[in-house]
Amino acid sequence: MSFADDRSRHDWMQGLFGWLLRARENGFIHLSSSRYPHATKTAPRPMASPLARWQATHGEEVANLRQENVGLDAFLRSLIVLLDGQRDRQALIEALQEAGVSVPDLGLTQAIDDGLRFLTEAALLIDTDCRRCT
Repeated sequence: MSFADDRSRHDWMQGLFGWLLRARENGFIHLSSSRYPHATKTAPRPMASPLARWQATHGEEVANLRQENVGLDAFLRSLIVLLDGQRDRQALIEALQEAGVSVPDLGLTQAIDDGLRFLTEAALLIDTDCRRCT
């Protein structure tokens, strides 16, 4: 893009800045200077942030890795506290069974899969394989 003078360039930049700011304020875009370390797929041994795991033991909302609050039901709170990166799906099933967690409508395996999918989409799981996040 070429500009006739510095003033035209400045006006164009001001307009772009204003547009970006309004788009951010209305929730259409999220501006960041670095890549978020949240997972985009579920790892074999999923891990939630230590803050989210702690918050899940103290309330119904947790902060995700985009600094947004996310409401969790009782099952998701029970699940997220176990996501320390040490347990695979089978260990999660066993830990939830030992804790007496039941899911009346779904089987526990399906509930875990659905829960992990939700937690991934909600930016609550850490990308443990991220090499560009530091």
